[in-house]
Amino acid sequence: MIDAISDAAQIPPKAAGDVLAILEERHGDFDKAAIGEESEFSADSYYDEKGPDNQGWQEEWRKRPVNPC
Repeated sequence: MIDAISDAAQIPPKAAGDVLAILEERHGDFDKAAIGEESEFSADSYYDEKGPDNQGWQEEWRKRPVNPC
């Protein structure tokens, strides 16, 4: 998580760790943590890197009717 935050925000890893600590404190799920499950902002969360994808937006755009002005 620290690497992801550091890379996305272009900040040093120490600053990214501080950001992660704040996010975990504000948005962490303490019930999940108590039973050993990770939440979105857990320090040990793991995310797969994905590239940008606008396919969903393109499909929605194609569904819209043409509205001549």
